[in-house]
Amino acid sequence: RQFVFCLKKISISLVLDDEPPKLTCPKDIQVKKTNAEETVNVLWPLPIYQDNSGKSVELFTESVRGSGFKVGRYQVEYEAADRSGNKAFCTFVIVVLGLLGTANLPTHRMIIS
Repeated sequence: RQFVFCLKKISISLVLDDEPPKLTCPKDIQVKKTNAEETVNVLWPLPIYQDNSGKSVELFTESVRGSGFKVGRYQVEYEAADRSGNKAFCTFVIVVLGLLGTANLPTHRMIIS
């Protein structure tokens, strides 16, 4: 019996992704009520996000674009997560002014994750 072995050198390089995605929220937004309705529907641009790996990024928030906001100040937070579990956060503020142009209510914090 004769056995022949063929060995081939295989090189594997692993790249560890420990860099969070880049995440940029929109600028703060101020809207003014134009009628006696209790809330104002507020739309805002989505944050801009990108990962150094070039792969997909998941974007999380508890806020709903276009939903109704009462007079007051609201902090909106976004979270972006890449496939390696790295996370980035950003925030912006929505201020809803009353018919008289005031927003003297306390700040409402909307935690987005």
